[in-house]
This record gives sequence, C-alpha cells and structure tokens, in this order.
Amino acid sequence: MKIGVALPSVFQRKYPVLEPNTQMLIALSLLRFHEIDALPLTFKPMEKKRFAVFGYSCLSKLLETEAKNYGAFLEMSCENSALELTTIDGRKELETLLRIFEKTKFGFAWVESNRLGGFASLRDLIELYERGIVATKLTAREVASPIFSLPKNTKIKSVLQEMFSRRIRRIFISGNKGLVTDRT
Repeated sequence: MKIGVALPSVFQRKYPVLEPNTQMLIALSLLRFHEIDALPLTFKPMEKKRFAVFGYSCLSKLLETEAKNYGAFLEMSCENSALELTTIDGRKELETLLRIFEKTKFGFAWVESNRLGGFASLRDLIELYERGIVATKLTAREVASPIFSLPKNTKIKSVLQEMFSRRIRRIFISGNKGLVTDRT
C-alpha cells in the first residue's frame, strides 16, 4: 500500500510553519500548544532539504546551554535547533516509510504527494492498526526496552542528559515509584 493512501490524514493536518529566524521562545510555546510535536520551517521551493523544530531538538540545545545563557537561548532563532527531516514521496510503499523510521531512529518524516506535504510520525501507525491496514503478532515483551532508573535525588539536568544520551523517553525513579518522561 502507498504511503499517501495509507495515511491520507498526513496531508490534512494544519500546523504552524515557522520562519527560520523565529525566536525559540515562540517555537517552544507552540510546541506545547495542543500537543504539537513538531514545527516545520519555511523553505525555498528549490531547496531539497526540509527542517523542523522538535521538542527533543529544543531540549537538546537547552541542555548544552549554561543557565546564565537561558535568556539568550530563548531569543535565538529556531533554525539553530532545527533538525533535518527525511523527505519521502507519498507514492512509495508504506514499508519504505517504516524503514526510514528504523534507519534514522527518528519517528518523523516529511511526506510529499501531488504538491501536498505533511508530517508522518510513528503516532500515525496507531491509525493503521485501528483500520486493520497493519497487523502484527508481536507482543510487548518482544519490543520492550530495558528499564532504566535513577535515584530520586538526581538533578533534573542529569535526568534529561541520560534520556538524550540513551535515546529514551522515560526514566523510572527508584524508591519512589515515580516516572520522568519527555512530557513531564
């Protein structure tokens, strides 16, 4: 099945598009608005590469910033935290999109078809399972990641650094039955 046929909603979503010189403060506030995961940057028609600002890319840059420079970080342009998106033709087979997610270890891609474009994400796979387009007999045990925990007195900056270095979205807090996530 073709990506554009399997995921027609990708081309129907409306989301803000940022100018590359938009301040980080604006980008960060929009990322939390209605759980928007990514914000594309405008691009010139002749450019092949597309970029977007993601919650992870912003946090990654923030972790590299000293606390005394947080104000400057919020004022800098969002293109400094943008990541390049893989672009794929919506007429390609769905398996191609899944291979891109696996290869890039990144759950987003830009899909283009008939002058339309939009983000496809791992979240879109849920729709495919619900519609019966994709099926699997995998169990949670087969796809589960090892559990990683930190002591409850660990500084939040260290927690975030562990999340990024391990490429995980959740860390359990030992002795507290708590959980720190990228949405906390």
